[in-house]
Amino acid sequence: RQSTSSKPLGGYGWLDKKIQVHVPYGMLLERFDDALAYGINPEVFLDRDTLERIDPSDLKLIKKEFNARSLRITMHGPYMGLNPGSADELKRIRTVESYRMALDAASYLGPVSIVMHAGYDEQRFHGDVAHWMNQSLKTWPVILKEAARLNIPIAAENIFERAIELHEEPQLKPYIDI
Repeated sequence: RQSTSSKPLGGYGWLDKKIQVHVPYGMLLERFDDALAYGINPEVFLDRDTLERIDPSDLKLIKKEFNARSLRITMHGPYMGLNPGSADELKRIRTVESYRMALDAASYLGPVSIVMHAGYDEQRFHGDVAHWMNQSLKTWPVILKEAARLNIPIAAENIFERAIELHEEPQLKPYIDI
């Protein structure tokens, strides 16, 4: 599908080039021309179901059209039902699989970064940060290695955490949800 937008870029002073607008993938496809016309920098959200059926050619088109307008694409990976530090090993493994699928999609979309949830929740882990960290350390090296290969930083987002502790990794950056 080609963009048919006839609106000129610019003229929307309220939209700073540094602002990313979180938009689910399906909505971006539905409102593609509008997003381009308004000069929106999308944070494309891809959930697990979408990742299982996504067409790489659509991702390539999104990249081409947004890059042609000097618009910045970021990506938000799946998070529902996932946790990279889960005590449930099957859930942790499903998280790794989902994050790998997100990185595969990113290889076509070309985002400048990918938001992935860190997964610590004091209530679920009863304050046992060490247990969560040990489980997380089984997950992140695999994901960070692939992210490094693609040269895409991972933005580890806090949700329930008051602060997020990150190990020194060049591909891992904090993403603070205020």
